[in-house]
Amino acid sequence: MRSLAAGLIGALALAIAAVVVSPSSAQLPGTPSLPNLPGTPDDPDAGPEGEPPADDPQSPATPPAQAGPSKLDPFPVVVVAGRQGRRSTRVTELSVRGPRKARVVVRCLGARCQMRRTVATIPRAKRLRVKKAQRLYRVGLTIEVRVTGKDRVGKYTKIRFRRSRTPARSDACLQPGSSRPGECP
Repeated sequence: MRSLAAGLIGALALAIAAVVVSPSSAQLPGTPSLPNLPGTPDDPDAGPEGEPPADDPQSPATPPAQAGPSKLDPFPVVVVAGRQGRRSTRVTELSVRGPRKARVVVRCLGARCQMRRTVATIPRAKRLRVKKAQRLYRVGLTIEVRVTGKDRVGKYTKIRFRRSRTPARSDACLQPGSSRPGECP
């Protein structure tokens, strides 16, 4: 009895699957034919690949999503490494990995900065090593790294050198056309 019921259920499932897959080609005897539904491939008014026509009043009209400017791709990574002392920190590496042709501006803020500002562009290798910024920084100085691209959200990194502690680092995003850092989208 159990195998007969399982066989009937399996046959019924196959028949239903055949009707769902192709209602015009697989008709069971004694079953009414199903009408063509809008948007099915058999619908003569359907658009390309079974889509409903664009002027159909039943199709929902959703406006395109309004998104802000996109981020630089790949989003920049600023690497700062060095040795810390009590009254100064020696930066042995300052490099930026990011998209080719992105503009990198490194500034030193403070009264005793030896390097005020340097500007470079990320090369084809997608890694820029800023050798001018690799030097000794006294306590109280700050380095700002700005990575920007045309009409893209860029990256802002600020490193503040402190006495007998590791430098404080903060990261943010730069909106296109703005010089003030803000939250990342």
